[in-house]
Amino acid sequence: MHAQKKRFWCRCSQRKREAGFGIEPVWNRRDSDGSAVKSVSLNLSDLLAALGLFFVFEGIAPFINPQGVKRAFAKLLEVRDRELRIAGLGSMLVGVVILFLVR
Repeated sequence: MHAQKKRFWCRCSQRKREAGFGIEPVWNRRDSDGSAVKSVSLNLSDLLAALGLFFVFEGIAPFINPQGVKRAFAKLLEVRDRELRIAGLGSMLVGVVILFLVR
């Protein structure tokens, strides 16, 4: 028998697209016994709201203390690439944990 290749992403139904959903992950859509499992949908308005909040938070420090931001960037040039990558990875992991807890 030919095993059907499982796609990771699929298009949402027309009803979900009209409600603002664009992409729906299909992992864990059905258990091995065929019972339905809750899936997560990506809402475009949530994504844009998160992006907007990102820009707001990024702009706070330069607006309040531009000289401090310049000093911080100057010190950042002294940090080795490996340390910067580890800090970036840690930040991403914290973000994923927060998203997991919220969603």
